[in-house]
Amino acid sequence: VVTLLAVARAGAIYLPVDPTYPTERVRYMLSDSGAALGLTGGAHIGDLPDEADWLVLDSAETTAALEARSADPITDAERLRPIRLDQPAYVIYTSGSTGRPKGVVVTHTGLGGVVDTAVDLYHLRAGHRFLHICSPSFDPSVLEWMAAFSSGATLVIVPAGIIGGPDLAELLKTERVTHTIITPAVLGTMDSTGIDSFEVLSVGGDVTTPELLAEWSQRTTYVNAYGPTEATIVSTFGEMEPGRPITIGEPIVGMTALVLDSRLRPVAAGMAGELYVAGRALARGYHRRNALTAERFVPNPYGE
Repeated sequence: VVTLLAVARAGAIYLPVDPTYPTERVRYMLSDSGAALGLTGGAHIGDLPDEADWLVLDSAETTAALEARSADPITDAERLRPIRLDQPAYVIYTSGSTGRPKGVVVTHTGLGGVVDTAVDLYHLRAGHRFLHICSPSFDPSVLEWMAAFSSGATLVIVPAGIIGGPDLAELLKTERVTHTIITPAVLGTMDSTGIDSFEVLSVGGDVTTPELLAEWSQRTTYVNAYGPTEATIVSTFGEMEPGRPITIGEPIVGMTALVLDSRLRPVAAGMAGELYVAGRALARGYHRRNALTAERFVPNPYGE
């Protein structure tokens, strides 16, 4: 978490690399992204390819270098250039299920609307305890720590060995977690009995079910979130209630959502179509994939 904040303060772009990924996938991500520097720990350095220069954070050399640095905030004068809102904040690679993984380039501007909406919808404030369970390679992780820190809440980091079930349920109880972003699949592995500290439960990444909604909404606000990586984590939020249709809600601040036909014309209410999202949260595009970017990021005939 500190490393991600340090990269942002430096004005650089961060690329999460899961050390459990196959070596060839990691090598491809580093090569395709053009990563200039890798940050890691001594436990992983032996398994990482040499496509990047690695800074081992827990080495004696790095520790000594850090101790020699000032603790004062970094200024624009110390950076190569000032940080601008339209600059990239991070690159996250898609799963590659339809071919080679694609790097999605997301800007600082895109993060503003989703964080503002989440803080408002989740009623976040200092004293809340926000769960950090998403892998850093999964973009909702960005919302977890940004929503927590922007409101003064505490971030409760789930140990890597806990992925769900009774172990996660026990952690939620003992750490008195009040807010979480979680997939329906993981939520379904737990019994809600005794988990009484929850105030807001935000699900996403998969289809939620009436059964999950009925079980968990009895004691907490149940929010359904939807959004592709290409539109900065979450495009729409909706607060769900038992007995009512489960939807993906409404667009976040600064975004619009349209259901259009193959000629980009609005379809009638109740008719099938494709969902298009527009607004400032759109990513810059796919890294080094100009043709694919032009195909997927199309001009909006109904706005700017």
